[in-house]
Parts: sequence; structure tokens; C-alpha cells
Amino acid sequence: MDINECIEKTHNCSGLWVCSNRLGHFQCVCKTGYKEVEGDCIDADECLTNEHNCNELSNCSNTVGSFECFCKEGYYKNATKHCNDIDECREDSDNCVEPKYLCNIDECEEHPGYCKHNEECVNTEGSATCQCKRGFRKISGRCEVEQDS
Repeated sequence: MDINECIEKTHNCSGLWVCSNRLGHFQCVCKTGYKEVEGDCIDADECLTNEHNCNELSNCSNTVGSFECFCKEGYYKNATKHCNDIDECREDSDNCVEPKYLCNIDECEEHPGYCKHNEECVNTEGSATCQCKRGFRKISGRCEVEQDS
């Protein structure tokens, strides 16, 4: 009959070492998140050795004795700690075109020099157009002052 030194607490494992019962004896092994190197338990870099459960939507960050998964830009961590895509349109509904939920960036606001001299920028779904300002008309691709005939 085997005596479980780990349960009986007749082992000498301490610190980062934990007791592992074996048939007829015990063995001190490093705690989870650590590895044995030359008789010492040191932090195991799960990110470096791919011993983590972070998916392709997240980045792994090593911590002492463990690791953390951080969602990549454009994703958020849900209640089950999985990364989900951020629906920027639902977050910022003023920039959305229903019912497709496509984000409509205001190119006029984002790019102040979008149009040429004497033109005004008009935001459109997915783009922008340039129109001659009032009192101007397009002649040979340029907005020129309207002349009375």
C-alpha cells in the first residue's frame, strides 16, 4: 500500500515546488506556470513557447507564473473572456448607413484639403464629392467665377 506523502504532509517541497505523489515515493515539481532550470523553478514564458490558449484575435502577454490574453485593436473581451469584433457602427451610430451597418466616414471632416480652391466638399455614402461653391461654375475642370452673359 502506497503512502501519499503529499496528503500526509511528510514531504519537503516548499516555495515554488509542489508535491507530486508517486508509487512508493513523492517528487517535488514546479508549480503550474513555472519550469525547472538547474534545480530552480523559474517563470515559464507561455507566450514564447505557445503554451497558452490565446486565439488569433488576441495577443499573449507573459506574467509571473501565468499569462494574459489581450484582444487586438478592433476587438473587445466578452464575459467568457473571448475576443469579439467591435461593431464601430453600433458604437458610433451617427456615422452609420442603415440597414447595412457600414461605417460612413466623413471624408470632408477627416481630410480638410479634399477639394480644390473654390470647391466645397459634400460627404456621400462611402466617399465624398467636390462641387463648385455658390457663384462659381465648373469650366475645364476648375471652378471659375460665374460671369453674367
